[in-house]
Amino acid sequence: MIEIIAKSIRSHFTSNSDLNTLLGGRMYFQKAPQEPVMPYCVFYINNVGKQEIMSTVDDRIDEVDIQFNLYTNADDGGLQIADMAEKLDSAFDWQTVTVTGYSLIKMQRTNIANINAVDDIWQSVIDYELWVQKN
Repeated sequence: MIEIIAKSIRSHFTSNSDLNTLLGGRMYFQKAPQEPVMPYCVFYINNVGKQEIMSTVDDRIDEVDIQFNLYTNADDGGLQIADMAEKLDSAFDWQTVTVTGYSLIKMQRTNIANINAVDDIWQSVIDYELWVQKN
């Protein structure tokens, strides 16, 4: 399931022209290249839980916690990372993410951490919750 979700997130990203253009296609799963070009995003699947409805295996909902880490140069005072966060939210919050073999219930932002500058790099962490049900 993790591979299917990762491919779905990546596919949704590439189909979103505003976010894809801003990041120059640089959204990575789990790990960025050693010397990444700024700006870029790394996403992680932190947890996959199950919720049973009416105590049957057929009515199970998979709850997936997805974390997006955004990075950019600190030269512009944080304007670009704020734009990245806004475009990420427009692309994913309450949007229809197609997950092969599953029906989407919701894709919802649950948290935006403070934007911080560390070693001349702006960083922000944005968390989402994806709920799907196997077809």
